Amino acid sequence: MSLAILSAALGVAGLANTHPLPPSAKFGALAAIDTSNDGRISVAEWRAAGRDPAAMAKLDKNHDGVLEPGEVKSRRGGGGPRE
Repeated sequence: MSLAILSAALGVAGLANTHPLPPSAKFGALAAIDTSNDGRISVAEWRAAGRDPAAMAKLDKNHDGVLEPGEVKSRRGGGGPRE
């Protein structure tokens, strides 16, 4: 078996052992706050992390008391042109 075929076979086999990311991974740096790992940050989780509830209220675009990934902007760049 050539090295390329062997590498490809091992690579595909390695994919079977990977685990999907939890829903909270979409929060990036805020993922640790989502202690229930449900992909949503509740007011209780926010407060337990020592965060200011007023700051959460500003991020909570639909005002339902829960942060979802779509309400939190990524800080990794790609945010459009800067002036």
